[in-house]
Amino acid sequence: VTNGLINQSGIITYPDRLVTLTDLVSGSRVYVFDTTNNVELFNEVSFSTEFSGYASSDGTDANLLIRVRNASSSPQYKPVATTAVLTATGVNININQVIDG
Repeated sequence: VTNGLINQSGIITYPDRLVTLTDLVSGSRVYVFDTTNNVELFNEVSFSTEFSGYASSDGTDANLLIRVRNASSSPQYKPVATTAVLTATGVNININQVIDG
């Protein structure tokens, strides 16, 4: 049994998985690291209140480390760090950034 797709050559491929972070402060840096496979998935600035990106998959679940920060402009926000599991259905995390100070 597999969650992958078998092509005409009999090779199994797996669909990319969607990572979604909501309730961001626009201009925040989003860092997502796959601790299962030891690979950085995203390290970029989100200019929206939602971040979405696709991560490639080998068909297994992956543990994620997620960090979000916005300290470059005023007002500054406390950094947020959390973990999650990226499954076949993806992952959706609500990030609640709080003003620092």
